[in-house]
Parts: sequence; structure tokens; C-alpha cells
Amino acid sequence: ASNISASSADVRVSADLKNDLESAVDVAVKLNVKDKSGKQLCSAEVPVQLAAKSGTTVSHDFTVANPELWDIDNPVLYTAEIILSRDGKVVDEYEDNFGIRTIEYSAAEGFKLNGKTTLLKGGCIHHDNTFLGAAAIRRAEYRKIELLKKSGYNAIRTAHNPPSEYLLDACDELGMLVMDEFTDMWEQPKNAN
Repeated sequence: ASNISASSADVRVSADLKNDLESAVDVAVKLNVKDKSGKQLCSAEVPVQLAAKSGTTVSHDFTVANPELWDIDNPVLYTAEIILSRDGKVVDEYEDNFGIRTIEYSAAEGFKLNGKTTLLKGGCIHHDNTFLGAAAIRRAEYRKIELLKKSGYNAIRTAHNPPSEYLLDACDELGMLVMDEFTDMWEQPKNAN
């Protein structure tokens, strides 16, 4: 989202399409934005011709009126819905949640979420779930974030590899800021091997 104010927010919904068939196909891509209760706020339909064995990206810009901003105390999520149809029949659907918010930081004022200076209170967490092991179990990931929120955390740093999708979903839904660390070594390895 961009150009965010109390009265509106600009949101871009994009979908990557791929045609695995040996021939070109004509499809219709419907892009929707829904609010937290599932009510459709914006919609657009884009006709696309996909060449054989190729792909493309379809995007549409929407304006969401009077957006509710995602915050650590009020983690409001919207839904982007993508519906792909061929000859009037739905052939694929996809949904993804997103929050509308502003993020700023400076040496003088620190980190600001939605224009409000916010002290980051948290720590580094690893990908495992103690006795459950390293498997990404949805309920375990949500429980981890629930316990951290209850303990006063509002931010986590993932160490030292990408977290599970379940963990990121839990953070979005429960109001946890995330510093997503890809790796802790970039140009110099820990050892020669």
C-alpha cells in the first residue's frame, strides 16, 4: 500500500500467471480486495491472453476508502483475492492477507508505525518448537507468538534463516513486528568448508 491517509490508501494487487499448455489461452483474471469481515471493497477484471508455455504478471491499483491500519494492538488484515477463469469457468483461485500501515525510521525519532513512535520490545527466536522439533506446526507457531505477545513482546527477529509461513501468518494476525533474517553469513563463511 502507498499514499496512506485516514481517508484512503492506494493498494496494488498483482498475480503471476503461467500457462503450461502447448497452445495460447484467453483467460479472465478477477482481482478483489476484501475487508476483515470478508466484504468486497474493490474489484477489477482483466482479460489476458497467455502464450503457450509462458507467463505474465497482471496488476491492478485500487483505492481503499477509510482504511483501518494494521497495528500491534489492532492487527487489521485485508484480503487480496485472485480468481482465474477460462471460458466462464473458474480454473484457479488464490487469497492472501495483507495489512495497510506506514513505517518510518530515523536517528532523531526512532521507529514509527502509522506515524507513532514505537519502541521495539522483543528478541531473537529460532525456527524450532522445543520438544516438537524443527517441524513447522501451525498451532505451535501461533502459540509461540501468543506467548511472546503475552510477555510484552511486539517484535521478533528470526534467526538465522527464513521462518515458516505459519509463523509469519501468526505475526500478521496477532500483531507482531518481524525482522526476517535470511542468513547470518553473507560474504565470509564461518569456516573454510
